[in-house]
Amino acid sequence: MNAEKNNVHVLNPVKATEESSFGASPAEESARRNTGKDMSKVAVVVSLLSVVLLAVFFFGINRNLAGVTEELNSLRGLRQDVKVLDEKVFKLEAVPEHIKYNMIAEMETQAVLLARVIDDPAQVERLQRVRAELIELREELLKSK
Repeated sequence: MNAEKNNVHVLNPVKATEESSFGASPAEESARRNTGKDMSKVAVVVSLLSVVLLAVFFFGINRNLAGVTEELNSLRGLRQDVKVLDEKVFKLEAVPEHIKYNMIAEMETQAVLLARVIDDPAQVERLQRVRAELIELREELLKSK
């Protein structure tokens, strides 16, 4: 039984005001308190750095968005220029039709003038057939427009 009495442990009561230091020395407790203060300083520094980084990112994105807005405005101007150029191209596409019509009208006028100069009735008759063909061709061009 003597051996059993030696193995018995005595529990000391814990006070409610004490921290759970479990027999820590006063030096360890002060180091723990200093670590808490040091971590609060680190947290303040980290939060200030995050605010600075946030401001840098905000102004960087703001500048980029201003550039994008400027590009969009220039694209709107380009859209208007494209409309004007499209109208001009449409007008230029119609030019060959006018040239064809004018050439046929000129050929018809030349046939009339040539018929006045020629004395041979067979040649005049051939010119009249050519003139009639030119008139039909001119009318077809007018219908195709």
